[in-house]
Amino acid sequence: MISTARLQLIFFMILTAGVSALTFFIFRPYLAPVFLAAIVAIASHPFYERLLKIFGNKKSPASFAAVFVIIAIILVPSVFMGISLFGEAMNFYNRISFGQYESGGFLNTAVNFLEKKINVFAPKISINAGEYLKKFASWLAGNLNNVFSGFFNILIDSLLMIVSLFYFLRDGDRMVKKLVALSPLADYYDEQIIKKVESAINSIVRGSLAIALIKGFLTAAGFAIFSVPNPMLWGAVSAFASLIPFIGSWIVIAPALFYLFTAGLYVNFIGLAIWGVVFTALSDNVLSPFLIKRGMKMHPFLILLSILGGLELFGPIGFIAGPVALSFLFALFEIYPLITKKIIYEKNPN
Repeated sequence: MISTARLQLIFFMILTAGVSALTFFIFRPYLAPVFLAAIVAIASHPFYERLLKIFGNKKSPASFAAVFVIIAIILVPSVFMGISLFGEAMNFYNRISFGQYESGGFLNTAVNFLEKKINVFAPKISINAGEYLKKFASWLAGNLNNVFSGFFNILIDSLLMIVSLFYFLRDGDRMVKKLVALSPLADYYDEQIIKKVESAINSIVRGSLAIALIKGFLTAAGFAIFSVPNPMLWGAVSAFASLIPFIGSWIVIAPALFYLFTAGLYVNFIGLAIWGVVFTALSDNVLSPFLIKRGMKMHPFLILLSILGGLELFGPIGFIAGPVALSFLFALFEIYPLITKKIIYEKNPN
C-alpha cells in the first residue's frame, strides 16, 4: 500500500513535470533572444557594476544605461554588418550557382593555394573547386536567409532581447539566489558552478569569440581598403579560421595577397601585407590581456568544434550556444571531484 504522503508526492511530481513541459513549449519560440540576453548580461556584468556605482546603486537607471550603451556599441553595428554580409553571400551564391566562377579571381587563387598546401601531405588529392564552392555558398545563403527572411520576427526578437537584458541586469542577483534555493545540491556547489560558468562564459565570449570577431572585422576592413572582392564575406570566414590552431586568419589573407600580386596591384599587396601583420597577426598579443581575464581556458579547436556543432544543432544562435554548453560541461567537470570527495568522506570519515 502506498502511503497518502507518497501518493501526494508522486502526483505533485507528475503535475510539476507536465506544467513544466507545457511552459517550455509556450516559451520555446522566444528562448533564443532570452538566451542571448542572458549571455550578454553575464559578459557585460562588470560594466553594469561600474554604472551601478555611478548611479548610486539605483538598479533601474544603471540597467537602462547599460542596455543603451550595449545597443549603440554592439547591436547596431552588428545589424549593419549582418546586412552587408547577407548581400555579399547572396551575390556570391548567385555567381557560383550560374557558373560565374572566375578562373583568375580571388576564389580560384584561394582554392589553388589551399590545394597546394594539402598536396604537400597528400599529393593525389585534388579539390573540385566549383562543386565545393556551390555547397558552401548554398549552406551560407540558406542559413543567412533563415536569419533575414522574417523581418517582423527579427524585430520582435530584438525587442524581447533588449527587455530581457534589462531585467537580467537589474534582477540577475535575485534570479541566481532563486536558482540556488531550488537546486538540490549544497549551496556551496551551486555557487561554485555558477562562478565557474560565469568565468568560462566571460573567457569565451569576451575572449576567444570577441578576438575572432575583431580579427574578422579587421580582415574585412583590410580587404575593403585594398580592393579584394567580397570583404565582409571573407571577413566572416577569417573570423572562423582564426579559431583554428596554427592557421588563423592567414588562410584567408595569404590567398588575397597572392591574388593582389598576380593581378599586378603591388601597392595594394604591400598595404594588405602590412595591414595583416600589424592589425591582424598582432591582435592576439594586444587584445588578449584586456579581453581574456582569469578563468577557465579552453583550446581554440574545441571552441571551433562547439561553434560548428552548435550551428548544426541550434541554427544561427549556435554560434554562442555551442561554446556556452561546452563551458558549462567544463564547469561541471571541475566541480565533480569536490562532490565525489565529500561523498567518500561521508561514507568513510576516518
